[in-house]
Amino acid sequence: MYSILISNIEFGIDLIKKDLKKLIKRTDKAVIITYSNDQDLNKTNKNKYLELLHKFGIKNVSILNLYQNEVKKIKQIINNYNILIITECNYQDAYN
Repeated sequence: MYSILISNIEFGIDLIKKDLKKLIKRTDKAVIITYSNDQDLNKTNKNKYLELLHKFGIKNVSILNLYQNEVKKIKQIINNYNILIITECNYQDAYN
């Protein structure tokens, strides 16, 4: 398992794209997990992550809303995916 932290995906991805292409397979499944709330993954951000995954050939992508699923279901979803993308947090929402 690999963990990659990119604080600004639009710029950071270029630094590791070549290495990621060696690790990611087209058959991988990805899940996008919103960190604070569903509003963080607005249409623009959602498309940003989907476009990135599609560039790597990954078409099997789901979005996990932590606020609409029970812990057991969340664990099951995470265990069935090869790639987890945890979006950046909207800190104002996280602490309000």
